[in-house]
Amino acid sequence: MTAGDLNTKDLANALEDSKAFEVIAEQWLKLADGRPTIAFMPNVATSHALSEAFAAVGVTSETVIGSTSRTERRATYARFKSGETSVLSSCMTLTEG
Repeated sequence: MTAGDLNTKDLANALEDSKAFEVIAEQWLKLADGRPTIAFMPNVATSHALSEAFAAVGVTSETVIGSTSRTERRATYARFKSGETSVLSSCMTLTEG
């Protein structure tokens, strides 16, 4: 905790210690299937874990992180815009205008 809020490390640990990724993917299928979705995750590991959980239920999901090249980001965003990719999981790359 930092100033009464979960900090990035605590939030990531809480997510990793739970079944949140699987629950999120399953509930997304029930409530938001077909709706383009962007998930903002607290760190790189949780961003990848969420994409893997979506893949496990048959949903096309990609991860965009700081080390993702500009070329790959453009290709990923194009696939998301076209609907080929349903879910983008991001860590600190889509947070500012």
